[in-house]
Amino acid sequence: MRFIAYIIIILLFIGIGFGVMAPLGLGWLVPGLPLLVVVCVAMEYDSWDYVFFALVGGVWMDTMYALPIGSFTAAYLLGGFLSYTVFHSLLWIEANWKYYLAFVLGADILLLVWLWAYTSILSRLQWIVLPISGAELLRHSWQIIIIHLIFAFPVYGVINAAVGRWKNLRRQPLQLL
Repeated sequence: MRFIAYIIIILLFIGIGFGVMAPLGLGWLVPGLPLLVVVCVAMEYDSWDYVFFALVGGVWMDTMYALPIGSFTAAYLLGGFLSYTVFHSLLWIEANWKYYLAFVLGADILLLVWLWAYTSILSRLQWIVLPISGAELLRHSWQIIIIHLIFAFPVYGVINAAVGRWKNLRRQPLQLL
């Protein structure tokens, strides 16, 4: 049942990204929304649920941008895994939100480097025709990082509100009128 809620969350953020942000000219935010969700879930909740968000969101982004599978998916999985491992195994922090921006920044840098390296390797192996330009990513990296840092806490708030609402719904017994 919780995976239905997860799919609703993913569809919400993809709809916001492609339906609202892209037409407003904030196209660089679109790949970052699923990444923000993955990092938030990996840090905030002590479970491997971030893998579901990374797989579904990553495959969706790979498909929408017509990139080889693994371009966004592997970056989301790796970013979520590193966030989960560092946060839950090494830091033992009580206030999660204080370090959220640092984890988002690290995940953004990882995403940019991964997109460039992965598509460059596939291009050298002649499995794809055109890699993602490192110069283009570098030129827009400051925009990507600033936009993701601005939208990090709204995403964090939506995820926590959705989880809180879900927990309240599960505690209340079903009542027939």
